[in-house]
Amino acid sequence: MPAGLTLVEPEIIGVPGIKELPLTLECKVVYRQEQESHLFNEDITREFYTIEKGDHICYYGEIVAAYIIED
Repeated sequence: MPAGLTLVEPEIIGVPGIKELPLTLECKVVYRQEQESHLFNEDITREFYTIEKGDHICYYGEIVAAYIIED
């Protein structure tokens, strides 16, 4: 892996864990909501969206497995 991290097979989902970050929370997406930046508070928009606004997507997940990756 380019960043020097070691991938570890997941227990439930299809995305690997990272050995160097042993606390692992596997989640599945239960809800997805597109965020419309034109509805944000103007102060927030001014402070955090200086160059390109662009819309964002908010994901809500359910933890389906939690464990420590051990050697």
